[in-house]
Amino acid sequence: MPDKISVSTIMKTMVLIFAVLSGIYGSIRFIDSRIEKIVNDEQFIRKVASYVRPYITFDENESILIDGGAMQHLESIPKVSKKDKNYQIIITPKDYLAHAPLIETFGLSRYDILSKRGRGFQWIYDLHYLGRTVGVEEHPTICFRLEILR
Repeated sequence: MPDKISVSTIMKTMVLIFAVLSGIYGSIRFIDSRIEKIVNDEQFIRKVASYVRPYITFDENESILIDGGAMQHLESIPKVSKKDKNYQIIITPKDYLAHAPLIETFGLSRYDILSKRGRGFQWIYDLHYLGRTVGVEEHPTICFRLEILR
């Protein structure tokens, strides 16, 4: 006849199981908190964004306002030339880009944007003025956002 299991053995086993489960739960919580801390870190978010959707914001004076990682893909600051209310922007990537980077304007003016390849790796954008919102003063400096597509 098998020996009877004592109450103290059952209690010890239950305490051991509880301790192991508590350790596993605590480890999972610790790892989750570390991941949460890293994912919410502003530097980490900027680093990921610079690889996933690199962009720059610049103005018509060729001043870089925000570099979201795109300058690492460009030879130099985009060249901006203005004639009347139309603009031409030339960008020179460091490497071949199969697709033209996206460019958009900030402000109340609307532009028709045409892109074409230039010399070497260059992309040339012609922005033709279409008009602006009536009754609202336009900011004197036009800003642009350029996003590198991969």
